[in-house]
Amino acid sequence: MRLYSSAVINKVATKYFVNQKYRKKNKHVRLSYRDYSDLFACEPHEIKYIWRKLDAYAEENPFKRVDGLLLTLFYYKKYPTWDDFAKRTGRDQNTLRKMTDMVTTIIASNVDWIKLSNRFYADNGSICKQCIDGIDAETKEVRPMDPKLMSHKFKHAGLRYLVATNIQTGDLTYVDGPYAAGEWPDLRAARNRFCYDMTAEGLEGERTLADGGFNDGYEFFETPTGHNDEDQRMKSLVRARHEQINSRFKDYAIICQRFRARDPFKHAEYFYAVANIIQLKIHRNGLYAESEKATKMWQVDYYDVYPEEGMEEVVSP
Repeated sequence: MRLYSSAVINKVATKYFVNQKYRKKNKHVRLSYRDYSDLFACEPHEIKYIWRKLDAYAEENPFKRVDGLLLTLFYYKKYPTWDDFAKRTGRDQNTLRKMTDMVTTIIASNVDWIKLSNRFYADNGSICKQCIDGIDAETKEVRPMDPKLMSHKFKHAGLRYLVATNIQTGDLTYVDGPYAAGEWPDLRAARNRFCYDMTAEGLEGERTLADGGFNDGYEFFETPTGHNDEDQRMKSLVRARHEQINSRFKDYAIICQRFRARDPFKHAEYFYAVANIIQLKIHRNGLYAESEKATKMWQVDYYDVYPEEGMEEVVSP
């Protein structure tokens, strides 16, 4: 696989996404960083980084040029119809289908980029090292309508995924799904696989920060108690910060718009591919500034009773 500089990637992107007549009049025109954010949800150096990460899978990739990755990222970001996609890029529809399917399969199969061991990055010894939440994605309604697919977020058929992140760094630690949104609430979906994986790999007493939809009596998850104290406010802030990850998924139209195909496993492949891209970007650039990283108090109750003078400290189990 050829390695490309950011300048070459910019030149290739300009060929596809800048009007040909305008390029003839302005030979030195290049896409700006704002254009990259709008077209690919990635900057040139991030695209270069993703391309180099795929170098190990070059034998599986028949498209030896970076064009395939750029067009696939554009498809994720805009989710155009195949007819519009072909007109915009000047490529044949069948070629675009094969290209995006192949690149998606390669990116989605690299599941080792998202792993539970990511939760130990910047570990500060707290029992809550990660935060989990569900993400719903809208899909086509089936006929006859199936209530098992109904998502309460859209009042429409949808699929549900679970996404867990490292509280300290924002790295993705776990992605699971798809589940039928109406049949699988958050806690049931987590008990299907996540809880088993945490039992096998987790430390003694380790729990995961989550919202009220994961309330299991504090066996696996730390959920809101309803108390208005400093500890609960900090945990609420961590859960709110987790929504930054959800918003990154929604940057991609293929996730936030209604999925046009009926195959749920095809949607899952796109979702996992987008998740891997997001993880690579976070791992390279970071999600939080150093001053924004969470402290221990944001993650776990250290005292059942805050010690006063002459009182013994009572540490939570």
